Amino acid sequence: MIVRTLILLSVLSLIPIPVCAEYYKYKDTNGVFRFTDNLLNVPKDQRENIQAYKEAATPEPKPETSNVINEEATLKGENSRIEQLNSERAFLEQSYRDLSAERNLLLESSPSPQEKEAYETHKKRTDAFNEKIKSYEKQRKIFQSKVDAFNAENENP
Repeated sequence: MIVRTLILLSVLSLIPIPVCAEYYKYKDTNGVFRFTDNLLNVPKDQRENIQAYKEAATPEPKPETSNVINEEATLKGENSRIEQLNSERAFLEQSYRDLSAERNLLLESSPSPQEKEAYETHKKRTDAFNEKIKSYEKQRKIFQSKVDAFNAENENP
């Protein structure tokens, strides 16, 4: 309970409270200028000629609207990039499923080497399938580099 109270008091002490003070400038008996916030500390003979100063509290800085607009634009830009990356990911996932289905069909329909004509057709289909895989891998690497770049930008804003 005491620890909680101490933590609460320490947090509350960090909250700035605006203050306005009035202070006075006078000359003491040695001719040195003195400043005080208590009028009773000023000698009676100097109270009539005393200069009073008001210390104005500094206003809190207002957030710049341009920064808010820039942040909103940045968020919109990030959201559009995220949507673009998600659509690319969905396209790549669908391509992967299509390639897997085509691979299974090729494996199921593989003819024996004795059937020359069917074997040559199957070989051409397999070569075309391998080209599709290479194309898919290139697209996947490009996508991965985009994701890595996006993540790097957002880790250290």
